[in-house]
Amino acid sequence: MGIHLSISNFKMNKILLLTISMMLTLAGCFYLNSKPFSPKFEQEINETSFWVNKVHQSKKYKGLILGDSRGLRGINPDLIGKIPNLYNFSFRSSTLTIDYLSEALKLVGDDGVILVALTPNSLVRVMNPNAHYKEYKYMSMDEVFIKKNKTLYRLFSPFRDRKFDLNSTPEFTKVFFENGFVATNTDLHSVNVGVEIYKKRFMETRIDLDLLRDFLKMATQSKKKFIFFRMPSCIEMEKVENEFSGFDNAAVKELVESAGFKWLDFNERFTFPTYDGSHLTPKAAGGFSEVLNEGL
Repeated sequence: MGIHLSISNFKMNKILLLTISMMLTLAGCFYLNSKPFSPKFEQEINETSFWVNKVHQSKKYKGLILGDSRGLRGINPDLIGKIPNLYNFSFRSSTLTIDYLSEALKLVGDDGVILVALTPNSLVRVMNPNAHYKEYKYMSMDEVFIKKNKTLYRLFSPFRDRKFDLNSTPEFTKVFFENGFVATNTDLHSVNVGVEIYKKRFMETRIDLDLLRDFLKMATQSKKKFIFFRMPSCIEMEKVENEFSGFDNAAVKELVESAGFKWLDFNERFTFPTYDGSHLTPKAAGGFSEVLNEGL
């Protein structure tokens, strides 16, 4: 009898010690994570929380913006007054697949408007399309729960090299808006480098207009209003894309209009500065958003 009590007491004491140890560890983590993070790590926290909230939402909007990183960083819904309750549902390296459109349609009302910010890169068929979206879509539910709440995620954030180094700054400065827009910039503008990267990419692969045809077919069946346009970049980039990607502006426009949708052209498309030959600077994104609003 005494032996059984001793074993029972030992187990209880062990559980108690483990509980106290765990609580002290959590308290220590919370204390450390309440300290200022490096600007780089702080931005990473904000960015992860932004993407988790963007992917895992069930709101209904009057309008959506679909596109890749150019649309993501180049269109601020707050400056498009003609479509109230507009949300930027663009993602990095997005491909205009019917799966992507299907997810978008869940977020827009019956009388909704969808703006499609076309780029040649969004019409290239790849092995794992929309990997950026899927990265957050298929997170575990407990991970989603923590990372949706920026304060909670901050407290539970992992320890990394230079996490508390206040001199560690990000290469790109990013401001994350609740409307899905990300204002991005860098002090090291590299237009020529960016153009060369895309030139190499399109020398190895070309656009597939069947992607657009499938996208248009689903768009027609949805009974929603769609407006298409080509996202602006610099003139050097557009020349490379036209020459190497197989993107024919007239042919794409004809496909869109034949499906019964509106196509927008912009005479000002080369007047918006980029920081890498591809993505608009925050100020340029504001200017283009206003031009886009006028064209709707």
